[in-house]
Amino acid sequence: FVDPENLLYDSLMLNRGIKETFLSIETPFAFLERFTKPGGTKQLGEVLSKWSQAVYIPPKQEQAFNQGGTF
Repeated sequence: FVDPENLLYDSLMLNRGIKETFLSIETPFAFLERFTKPGGTKQLGEVLSKWSQAVYIPPKQEQAFNQGGTF
């Protein structure tokens, strides 16, 4: 890895946590948009189909809830 100590993730202070990940008002709207837009699940299906072959455990447990680069 380029950043084995995860100093970059720590210094960026990305939004993370159960509340921010699952209980945010934006989450259901993002799902609604994805599932109602024509072809909205195509990219999701492509990504998820590859996860059956991949296992990734983040170096720090709290990184599992990083919000894809949101601050």
